[in-house]
Amino acid sequence: MLWFEAIQPKTRIIYIGESFIEDVLVRGKFPSDSAIGPADIPAWGAWTDKPENVKSEPEHMSHWHLSLSDQP
Repeated sequence: MLWFEAIQPKTRIIYIGESFIEDVLVRGKFPSDSAIGPADIPAWGAWTDKPENVKSEPEHMSHWHLSLSDQP
């Protein structure tokens, strides 16, 4: 879903948190503080083709949001 939104012309930037959101979505791993530790998620991988407008930001912690342009 984030990839789809990131490639839309009106999407300026998508901020994701530098926490479990980044671990799961970008690294393809369980969160480091989970019971299993930072192990690979089965049948899931790292997000190797992450668009440049998807940014990890510490201020966004455990959530994500997108910023849209009002230009056509």
